Amino acid sequence: MLNKGVAFGWFVGLPSWVGLLAMILVIVVAVKTRELWARFGLILMIIGGSINTYQRFTVGAVIDNLPMFGLGYNNWADYLIFFGVLVYGYTYFVRRRGSSRN
Repeated sequence: MLNKGVAFGWFVGLPSWVGLLAMILVIVVAVKTRELWARFGLILMIIGGSINTYQRFTVGAVIDNLPMFGLGYNNWADYLIFFGVLVYGYTYFVRRRGSSRN
């Protein structure tokens, strides 16, 4: 199934350069981040975004081939992005909030 949106089919019709700009921003943040787990989350997002960007420029869309329990289809790159956001969000919000209390 071809997906012309972003991860999980969101933002259909968004120009490809916006995704590329978002990836550049994530790369800049990853380079400046010192927290190991936050960097790991950002790297997952970069890998997933790179795979999707490559497919978008070569195929014209992202190939979603993994069924999501009756909710449509997805691909591994989308899961990398999703888990990267979870890891980064956890380290950025939960762990930083806990360390600022000390």
